[in-house]
Amino acid sequence: AAKLGKRNFLLLGEDSTGVDSELAPHLAGGGVDTVYNYPEFRRANYALRGAAPTRAIEDSLKTSRSVLGDAAASRLVRFIDLHDVYRFLLSDTPIELLKVGLAYVMTSLGIPLVYAGTEQAFRQLHGRLDPEGGDLPADPDNRADQFAGAFQPSVPTPGDAYDQEAPGYRFMRALADLRKAYPALRRGEQYARWSDPN
Repeated sequence: AAKLGKRNFLLLGEDSTGVDSELAPHLAGGGVDTVYNYPEFRRANYALRGAAPTRAIEDSLKTSRSVLGDAAASRLVRFIDLHDVYRFLLSDTPIELLKVGLAYVMTSLGIPLVYAGTEQAFRQLHGRLDPEGGDLPADPDNRADQFAGAFQPSVPTPGDAYDQEAPGYRFMRALADLRKAYPALRRGEQYARWSDPN
């Protein structure tokens, strides 16, 4: 990157731990600028789908901040799905929950990541809310091809699946515009004003 003249290059690391403290060494001179926020993903996953109280999201944010500190917590990469976990939309997940998940990613503390195909409502045909594992791995079903081309996973995507008029894409674009318009959504603090313990 430096040889190409790129001086503002973000180096992203991956540690799929569910333990916040195990991310700390990577963020404190570990050779990367940031890492995926797997601990918060694991804790918030059920609540974002209505399978756990929203208090879990508030508690997760508190845990992350108390263990890592505000500065480190604010530069973690937040996601609802990616290349190594089940897609947010499982085969039976109501499509309306996609807006909840995208809003959480785009307006919460940290660097937002939207995995290719999520905005097009790609689904995990075989998955569960429990973490992915050897008995039911996330890939290759979570790596469906978004564009027509040579790569074909186990569930091929016919043709070009990049639709800028798709509801998920349009909603994500509106959230991206909102985030760009309001610096507080990019660099501000985040406070939970209320969450449901039930």
